[in-house]
Amino acid sequence: MLKPGTPRPSRGRHRGPLHGVPIAGADPHDPTTVALPVPDYLAGLDAPTGPVRIGVDRAYNETRVDQATIGMLDDVVVVLRRLGATIVEVTLPDTSTINAVWPRYAGVEAAIAHQETYPSHASEYGPADTPRSIAGLITHGHTASAIELMHAHHQRLAFTGGLARTLCDVDVLLALVQPTTSLTLAQEALYADPEALTDFLRFVTPFNMAGAPTITRPGGVGEDDMPLGFQFAGRPFEERLLIRLDHAYQRETDWHLRHPAL
Repeated sequence: MLKPGTPRPSRGRHRGPLHGVPIAGADPHDPTTVALPVPDYLAGLDAPTGPVRIGVDRAYNETRVDQATIGMLDDVVVVLRRLGATIVEVTLPDTSTINAVWPRYAGVEAAIAHQETYPSHASEYGPADTPRSIAGLITHGHTASAIELMHAHHQRLAFTGGLARTLCDVDVLLALVQPTTSLTLAQEALYADPEALTDFLRFVTPFNMAGAPTITRPGGVGEDDMPLGFQFAGRPFEERLLIRLDHAYQRETDWHLRHPAL
């Protein structure tokens, strides 16, 4: 059982759930929204969350990842166990294909979302020759064929189903958000190449494609005192558990209060 810690003043306390409230729930102007009641995300925030099984895929989290980031995740596990969580070794479904098809899928979505202003106002979007720009992503989407898009959709469905099966055995997943410390603007150019960028995003893309709720939290510092992060991922419509678990972790640590010397 996750026992409550000692509440302490913290910058950003409750910020995550409060950001989610305005966009939660059904929207009469959006037929894709779900007509389910929106829970009070802050109710019982300081109460024990009950027995929580947290799944960790070691191979997934430690492949082509720097040592500081691996060490950070080990430290997070120590804190979670101290809080009373049970850590369960799991194997996530293969993420290589879903990561590979994500740029095309995201590009098509971006192209549709911006169709009223792009390319008619393309000059206001910045350069289109880099995958890091919104213009580059939209341009990439315009080149997708129906076959490519349907292939990406099928891969999305397959991964979503596999992730749901994994979450039948645990309540929450613990994963990284990126393989290294946070980037500076000077380092950002390292990911100008599309494949390098996709690889850098490989821990967040699968959950994005599956529509799984996640919360990202700082869990340590690496080189030059730059922050290291991790994420909790859960089942759709079970955001309250993620929020309470995140809050319990935040009360036990002070990483969210630290800033790199820039």
